[in-house]
Amino acid sequence: RFVDEISVAVHRELRLETIAGHEVLVGAHGNRRWPDAVKGHLVAQTLAPGVTVNKVVLRVGMRPNHLSKVAASGP
Repeated sequence: RFVDEISVAVHRELRLETIAGHEVLVGAHGNRRWPDAVKGHLVAQTLAPGVTVNKVVLRVGMRPNHLSKVAASGP
């Protein structure tokens, strides 16, 4: 029962926002939880000629190292 109450309390602190056309969970302190599908889509964008990680992350407000970690981890 206690675990259920903690889970509910944590989820109450999250809100859903649309950032650059992507739905992202945002916590009470502003930290974002990007769905894996969105991260995969963003990584795929960086594979186009002339597109850098920095260009992609600036559009969505993500830190470059967050997307780089996803890209480095592979499929």
